[in-house]
Amino acid sequence: MKRTLSRQLLKKSCEWIRHNWNAQNHEVPDESLEKWLFPYDDNEDEPLGFHLAVLSFGLIQYDMVVHNVPPGVERTLSLTQIAETFPKWQMKLGFTEVHRRTSVKSKPLPLFSFSDDERVVTWWVDDEAAS
Repeated sequence: MKRTLSRQLLKKSCEWIRHNWNAQNHEVPDESLEKWLFPYDDNEDEPLGFHLAVLSFGLIQYDMVVHNVPPGVERTLSLTQIAETFPKWQMKLGFTEVHRRTSVKSKPLPLFSFSDDERVVTWWVDDEAAS
């Protein structure tokens, strides 16, 4: 049952990524955000297959579209690059959660594009003034 559910979640995630390959972190639907955030507090040391699959699909989809790779043409991504990108992707998802649920806001970041000098721009809003 769990494996079937995981496959359904992966299929739904890939479908969304396929149509939103250039999305920013603030565009991730709440339901996907909840599933894509890795539960570090559940005594897991390493990302689960589902989380790595979603990230891998997103990175591959983004790379293929950005480089205009036609069907059947091979591309190479480093496994180390994917593994090292995972915590950065999780931070982007975490910033989305903070942005949506707290008074700390942030500018959107590209969801599947990463640069070494990428920075997050944040600010806070006064909840009382917003009411």
